[in-house]
Amino acid sequence: MGTIKITRDDYIISAFPKSGSTWLRFIIANIYNCLAKEYEEIDFYTIHKLIPSLHHGVTSKVVALPRVYSTHDSHKRCFRNVILMLRNPYDVLYSYYKYLNGENKLRISKAEVVTDHKYGIKALTDHANSY
Repeated sequence: MGTIKITRDDYIISAFPKSGSTWLRFIIANIYNCLAKEYEEIDFYTIHKLIPSLHHGVTSKVVALPRVYSTHDSHKRCFRNVILMLRNPYDVLYSYYKYLNGENKLRISKAEVVTDHKYGIKALTDHANSY
């Protein structure tokens, strides 16, 4: 995996996990695909080509349109054009709880999710406050 060089023309979608950034990425990718007609459909494979995560080291395949990347990172100095996704904290933490106990197969209570330094309300507010 290489490091992506963010330019001043790139856009970053930043959100705490489970805040809706994948939903927004699908909307933007479908708009881009309507303009560029690159893919028959946008799915969980093609979305990563149009709106990749900064963590995967893949450069966006978008040509002649602003490049958009997604991240769950807190603010960094290289982030110039940011779309910050904010969602009701209750919904975020409940969705995170369901995700951690489902896909991630952790056994963590709702109370532990809320108070956890990595998943909880402090991490969520620290992320938002960094912007």
